[in-house]
Amino acid sequence: KPDTNEKIDLLVLLKNQEFMAKEFLLGSQPKLKVRVVCQKLTQEQAAYRRRKANRLAKSRGYTSSRRNQNLLDWAIFIINIPSSYVAVEDLSKLYRLRWQVELLFKLYKSYGGIDKFYSKKPYLVLCQIYTKIIAMAGFHSLANCLCLQQGKEFSPMKAFDYLEPEDFFSFACRRS
Repeated sequence: KPDTNEKIDLLVLLKNQEFMAKEFLLGSQPKLKVRVVCQKLTQEQAAYRRRKANRLAKSRGYTSSRRNQNLLDWAIFIINIPSSYVAVEDLSKLYRLRWQVELLFKLYKSYGGIDKFYSKKPYLVLCQIYTKIIAMAGFHSLANCLCLQQGKEFSPMKAFDYLEPEDFFSFACRRS
């Protein structure tokens, strides 16, 4: 807790609640003041999370604890953004957008090789970065058109596999 510096049990605080937003101190030294926002999920959402967690635990050879199973009933956000910047109601939207950005970076790194350079000269590295970003923008345009044409949902990873753009990116990966 921010005022007493004592440890808390989140499940105890969440008992008989549907929503909670409180400030806490997190970390060792120095402690960071954060907001913890918890929203109870629907039964369907919680059941889906449990099935997924149980499959993962089974594949790794352990059993998910009762505590972990109870926490799966909640969407829990830990943020250090001041409440004056982001309303609690907008947090789930913000996190969904943030996750899309994370997926985009993963795509750029894993498939586009944006983190691999074949020169130590700064201006050539910069040219490679620009070339790869332009190539990825071209890929997104092609993939979006393809998905719209076929009436399917857009998945950049699947589109990458389908279009096989290795040749498309080979010019960006040549050694300088």
